[in-house]
Amino acid sequence: MGVGSWTATRAVRIVVKAEDVRGLDGKMKLAQDLDNERVLDSAGQRARVRFVWVEDKASAEDEDPGVHKAHFELVVEQPGTYYPWARVWWKDSCGDSIAVLIERQEEAGPLRWEVTDGTHGWWHWLPLAGSGGVELKGGTYSVTVENREDGARLSRILLSDRDYESYMPSGPEG
Repeated sequence: MGVGSWTATRAVRIVVKAEDVRGLDGKMKLAQDLDNERVLDSAGQRARVRFVWVEDKASAEDEDPGVHKAHFELVVEQPGTYYPWARVWWKDSCGDSIAVLIERQEEAGPLRWEVTDGTHGWWHWLPLAGSGGVELKGGTYSVTVENREDGARLSRILLSDRDYESYMPSGPEG
């Protein structure tokens, strides 16, 4: 009786970083500030994080906050089911949501998620899609982050082939 063979599989992770932004519309900005207290840099100092955001009170009351956008590119080398996450920081209950759109030019209509929760003043990861994830073909996608409320920040979007029940990112890189 022989021993069966097995192949170790490596988790697929695709990361879209704020510092790789391709374009900014409206009052969306790329900025930098301190990360969470427990995140340290190589010198043992509190690390800094880069993020896209619309500064508090930057929008006129009669202006649609969705005109403020950040644009990114996402390359999917391995088609499959992915579970997208967003690393966000919310100012307060009036600044705790964003919208994320992923679109492939050859496909009709973007995938669109609005994400929010009640954790304020702390960088954290939130799932974007439902429990079944999202099916992505190989190729290049455009990713758009839309402002919904001033003061909301996004530093990373992570796509993993591990489902939401078996994996939750931690730290700045997930």
